[in-house]
Amino acid sequence: MVQMTVLKVRLSSEKCKKKILKSVSDIDGVDKIEIDTTKDTLTVTGDADPYMIIIKARKVIKCVEVVTIGPPPKKPEEKKPEEKKPVCHMVQRTVLKVQLSGEKSKKKILRAVSGLPGVDHIEIDGTKGTLTVTGDADPYEIILRTKKSGKFIEVVTVGPPPAPPKKPEEKKPEEKKPPEKKPEEKKPPEKKPEEKKPDQNFHIHPYNIPYPQDCVICQQMAMVHMNRW
Repeated sequence: MVQMTVLKVRLSSEKCKKKILKSVSDIDGVDKIEIDTTKDTLTVTGDADPYMIIIKARKVIKCVEVVTIGPPPKKPEEKKPEEKKPVCHMVQRTVLKVQLSGEKSKKKILRAVSGLPGVDHIEIDGTKGTLTVTGDADPYEIILRTKKSGKFIEVVTVGPPPAPPKKPEEKKPEEKKPPEKKPEEKKPPEKKPEEKKPDQNFHIHPYNIPYPQDCVICQQMAMVHMNRW
């Protein structure tokens, strides 16, 4: 088991340091030896026997005190350095003025430029006499290659390629909404003409009694005599 033995020692000179280091280093299982002159301590780390370390130290220096014997403290985990991501080269568009005499000169320029790494697009315009190279290739290398072909005249432009034109958005046909149904107006129910009930207080005077004064019912109801037609 790996242990750390810390001893208090009094080192008077450099000779004492060398002697104690030599005597302790002969012990089997010693991995690390440290001497702190400010604190006067000897620290031995490894799976060596602490008893043997104390005996060897006392052979050189008689006054030796044990400070601590135990497992070494855990080292803080070292953070791994973050891997640097490769820098992406910016895509550029290089336009050069070149001398085009025929198909042979075109092929010569294309062969010279197409071998460069990072070239995505090559275009030769015979009417304008221009060479357009798009990609993350170095514009300086493109110019050198065209110069070697013997067809280079001048640099027209070097910069980012123009943005592609935006496609017009297709208008979706408007959905025709169904006509809203108007709520039907409810007609009020037709009122039937009420049948007039005969008035209970109405009395028809009989013919056989000429005068209403003589009718007992008329006298009781105090109603006017009505002749039947």
